[in-house]
Amino acid sequence: MRNISDDLAQRLLVHWPQILAELAAGKPVQSFVRKLGFDPSAIYALRLRYPDRDAEWLKAHEESADSFFDRFVALLDDKPRDQVEASDKRTKLDMLRWAAAKRKPSTYSDKVQHEINVKMDMTAIVSAAAARLAAHRAPAISVNPVPHTIGALPALPRTQDDIADAELVPTLADLQ
Repeated sequence: MRNISDDLAQRLLVHWPQILAELAAGKPVQSFVRKLGFDPSAIYALRLRYPDRDAEWLKAHEESADSFFDRFVALLDDKPRDQVEASDKRTKLDMLRWAAAKRKPSTYSDKVQHEINVKMDMTAIVSAAAARLAAHRAPAISVNPVPHTIGALPALPRTQDDIADAELVPTLADLQ
């Protein structure tokens, strides 16, 4: 249900404080909304239509993490009678801890965030990199140590000095 009629929206808004209280208490809202006679998708349509109601929903959703944590602490006080009950209790504790962490990660999440600020003078590093780049881009002077034989072509000149020396290299016509 993407759109919601004005009549349905007004009827939902009458029950809105109760719905938010159920959500903040960590209770399943969908079953509560069904008991009131509404389709649970109407809640989401209402939140899309009214951004201020969506903000209230998100605040109650975050507050429900405290409720989950309170239930977590209450379960810790109960002593299990046997191994099966201990396993069941461990599963419930993990579920409540997970739900609290998802609803309010800033308080109940295991995630640790480290913030590191480092100030560094990059001029020496950039200068060294620029020097390496300039050396790499410099033209290479090629000296051909192998004497020219008949049929071999002379190397092409690469720099100004090579062009001046190119007249000294015999051409194919000179060798025949």
